[in-house]
Amino acid sequence: MRVALACDWFLKYAAAQAAALARAGAQVLLVCRTHAEEFGRDPSERERALEDARRAGVLVLELPGRLSDPRAAAAVFRLRRQVRGFAPQLVHVHDGTDPRMLPLLAGPPTVLTLHDPAPHPGQPLPGARKRWFLHGSRDMWRARASVIVVHSERLRDQLVLDPQQRAAVIAHGLHIAPRPLQPPPRPTVGFFGRLAPYKGLEVLARAMPCVWTERPEVHLRVRGSGESTLPLADSRVTVEREYLPESELWRFFASISLAALPYTQASQSGVGSVAAGYGVPAIVTALGGLADLALDQSYVVHPGDEQALARAILAHIDDGAEVRER
Repeated sequence: MRVALACDWFLKYAAAQAAALARAGAQVLLVCRTHAEEFGRDPSERERALEDARRAGVLVLELPGRLSDPRAAAAVFRLRRQVRGFAPQLVHVHDGTDPRMLPLLAGPPTVLTLHDPAPHPGQPLPGARKRWFLHGSRDMWRARASVIVVHSERLRDQLVLDPQQRAAVIAHGLHIAPRPLQPPPRPTVGFFGRLAPYKGLEVLARAMPCVWTERPEVHLRVRGSGESTLPLADSRVTVEREYLPESELWRFFASISLAALPYTQASQSGVGSVAAGYGVPAIVTALGGLADLALDQSYVVHPGDEQALARAILAHIDDGAEVRER
């Protein structure tokens, strides 16, 4: 089967998906943007994400320029000829795919993966014209799709399907390390990812003093870039406001005892999947598919409840190798 994959963001996911499809025997074309925003604006990090797909035999086509840049029209025309030459039998797009890819990938049956069926609150919005353009194209992709994919059964109810559409639930997936990372010598709670308003940093900031009343030696490490801040100043807190390259992920997770995902709104979490792949237990909130990442309900807390978050941290900060193996 000849499959064309397309994305704007979610390139890390789509590149791994393309490589897996190619290894399973499909002929795969991956169409993506040239920007490296998803990779901390590091083009070399972006290239590394595409290397595995190319090695697997995936043909990668890149769409340059901004959405409103008329100079990109020639590139779109060239890509259209290449897509026609590939003649895909199936198109799989990820939510938010560039509107310019709508005519590029018209014709074959379409599958759409919705990583977040409901938009995150507090996200920065583009201008009115661009927002209208992007929302309109998103609606067109959704209307075109024969199948809409979400990452958890808990997200199925958030979908509104047309009569001819069906939903499919496919787990987010993860890379599993050969063996779990060992617990670090210093008990440490870790928060990693984009620092966005819905991530619950303020809840974590309220929970840590509750943790310290019983375990004053516990540290907190926060790593990521974004507009939100951790409203907590303490010598036991380390905040690194920078993008964490894929090559350094294991170092971060090797330094923490628990991953904290105190999100106040969420569908799923790539961060939680990475933690699970390293054997690092995660405390999550009861939102969307986050509970799928927990070993049991003792790792799941109500969103916004700092007391419950603190109790869960205290209950699991000393989880050992047996838990990590599970």
